[in-house]
Amino acid sequence: MIILVLLILLLVVAFVLYKVFHSPSKLPPEPAVPTINVFALGCSGTGKTVLLASMFRSLATPAQNRSFYFETTLQNATYLNDTFERVADPRSPEWAASTLPSQFREFIFTCVGRRGDLKRELMRVRYIDYSGELLEREVEQGRPQADRLDGELRDAHVLLVMIDGEQLVSLMRGEAEGQRYLDFTVHPMMQMASKAACPIHFVVTKWDLVREYGEPSEVGDDDRLYDVVVQLLSNHYFKSLVSYRSEEQTVRLIPVSAVGKGFAKLDAQHRVVKRPGGRIHPLYVEYPIIAVLPDVFKYVEHQISSAVKRKIEKDVWSNARSRAGDVFQRAVVVLQNNEFRSAIVNGLGIPMADPLLALFLAWFSNSDTKDEALAQKVMEADRRQSLSAAVRLAALEDLERAVARLEGALPSSVLAARPRT
Repeated sequence: MIILVLLILLLVVAFVLYKVFHSPSKLPPEPAVPTINVFALGCSGTGKTVLLASMFRSLATPAQNRSFYFETTLQNATYLNDTFERVADPRSPEWAASTLPSQFREFIFTCVGRRGDLKRELMRVRYIDYSGELLEREVEQGRPQADRLDGELRDAHVLLVMIDGEQLVSLMRGEAEGQRYLDFTVHPMMQMASKAACPIHFVVTKWDLVREYGEPSEVGDDDRLYDVVVQLLSNHYFKSLVSYRSEEQTVRLIPVSAVGKGFAKLDAQHRVVKRPGGRIHPLYVEYPIIAVLPDVFKYVEHQISSAVKRKIEKDVWSNARSRAGDVFQRAVVVLQNNEFRSAIVNGLGIPMADPLLALFLAWFSNSDTKDEALAQKVMEADRRQSLSAAVRLAALEDLERAVARLEGALPSSVLAARPRT
């Protein structure tokens, strides 16, 4: 009888052990899709809406040289496509319809990574379009428009300061109107931008007009952009803001043209008009959005302490082989440690919800090059474990490569406080 009981107990133990060692391990959940808040600071007539429509047009479909594209809602896509069609028609003198002072229009763009038929969402970009008149006239504090502007500025992950290329042409001609624009429009925007705790980039709109001003055709975009940098740095407040920000982030000056070369011109009254028979060829319009995620993550990396970085390496990277799930799923598990989450968030000054933190941890874990051999092994292991991770990692890498291409083509787009010699 005793022997029979012992045999039954042994069978039970064996069954339990079999279940423990042979049952498939439960993987951590797929990470939620993070949202990046982008706030564009620009006065009326700068071309914010036209740029947005052209940017979406350029990124809305997959391309051969990138593994990602951007989607939005049908309503927003229809609005942006209608705007682009109106702008692109050389027979119509109209540009984009003006945004009403009381109107705030929210756009959510989803960055989708793809490999073959497999698609995975990497991030969402939240962009607010509003009337630039709100920056040109006093808005009483406590009114909804003022509170909304303050809130968007406070919650931004990236601030885009829009500089009107049409006004820059006037400045480079030595005209009083251009100098007034620099002193009384750009200057107040610098004051607002200085309040932001997030990375700041400057965007020169209507680059086709700036590019054509007084230059022979053989002069390249970077030489013209350098001339613009010199002009802008002549403003003390612009130079001071760039100098201060350059200590902790890459500050960019990105030239964009929603219509491209040869479509528009300045007439005798200095108005922007369409050329008869012109065709649109947008230039650099995708880069303000493409640079968002890599630059936010590099900013966060600079802000966090060395001790936190070492813990990230230990918990997400170096122990990767002993953890279930891919690098994105491991990041979700690591963030369940509230003390660790607080160590990253404290002192950043920008809102970092868990989905964005998880994506940052995955990016950091695969971008650290102190041990390239180990990093490669981890990346290969992640790709084997999860095709979803492979799609997301490829999209992250393509975003960074696109930014590198911009810097290679336009070295002057990376600002410094002192002009080059």
